[in-house]
Amino acid sequence: MKAIVTISITLLFSCFCQGQKIEKKTIYVMFEKRQKDRVSKFFNKEEKGYVFNLPNKGESFLYEVKQRPDTLPISQLKNYSISNTLQIAEFENKYKEWLIKKYNRIPYSYDKNSYFKTYIIEIIDNSEFVIYPVTWRNQGVID
Repeated sequence: MKAIVTISITLLFSCFCQGQKIEKKTIYVMFEKRQKDRVSKFFNKEEKGYVFNLPNKGESFLYEVKQRPDTLPISQLKNYSISNTLQIAEFENKYKEWLIKKYNRIPYSYDKNSYFKTYIIEIIDNSEFVIYPVTWRNQGVID
């Protein structure tokens, strides 16, 4: 009887350990529109949302219109930790290490949306800013 209980506990433990999930990392990216970057934010009819292109970073994000942005007073901006490209790369490397540890490889379907919960912060004037929930575009495209 003791052996059956031990085997049952071992099987349950191994099942729960295999189901480990890594939590999505929440990141906030600052969007700064410059005068010369006229197409850095535009509405895309096919994707039914606004596209944010970050200048000099080669990154592109989609804000779907069906989601709700938050408009907050500028005094609340200090409560958000803005991630830069180096921090994002560091978070991404940790996630890749976790994938390799779990699967012994990085799955072909890897994309940043599976790990990051991403928000774009856009300052609209001296008193307010907007937080848009976004997804990374062009993920799964082979480099």
